[in-house]
Amino acid sequence: MFSHVTGKYNTVAFEGTSLLFLTLRRLSDQTEKLFPGLLPQLRSCQVCSCGHKKKAVSVVECFKSMVNNNNNNHYILCTQDKKIQKVLRKHPGVPIIFIDRTVCIEQPSKASQQIATDGFAGEVEELNYEDKVLNQLKDKILVKKPHVDFKKRKSKKGANPLSCKKKKVVNAVPSIDNGVKKSRKRRKKYKVSSHIKELLKNIHQ
Repeated sequence: MFSHVTGKYNTVAFEGTSLLFLTLRRLSDQTEKLFPGLLPQLRSCQVCSCGHKKKAVSVVECFKSMVNNNNNNHYILCTQDKKIQKVLRKHPGVPIIFIDRTVCIEQPSKASQQIATDGFAGEVEELNYEDKVLNQLKDKILVKKPHVDFKKRKSKKGANPLSCKKKKVVNAVPSIDNGVKKSRKRRKKYKVSSHIKELLKNIHQ
């Protein structure tokens, strides 16, 4: 198992965080019996106490007690045991690493996905509640200004284009009678002699 705790044992840096290799005492005892050649590598890992010193329980139960329900210590499980993998998939927030030609990490289990979905829904609900409370406080503290309905100011209209239209000048056309243009009659002036003018003048006097 990996943990975020650092110490004198083998550690590895990952994404800026030091990870510590851990193993269980019961697992170490089984390895000594079945695979004694792996003991040097196993002894480089810190032995983590699961609290089952006086109880005869399986390795699976030891792992379950380590991760609890929420894996508060952020353990990462590294095992090839399918049974242990299956059991710990039911515990949300427990990454599982295994070897299949290369080092692989499983996708988040259904339990982890459900916890993430519920947590996101809870955060959204909390944000909605906070928005509701803020709006209520605004209504109480801030005085709403009365709505004033301003009448639209009439703009000055321009002059009526029809009234500004120039009047048509009608040219006087001389009257035509039967298609013949009438000519203006001029009076004939007669020249009066001077002795007649003198005579008319005496008569009027």
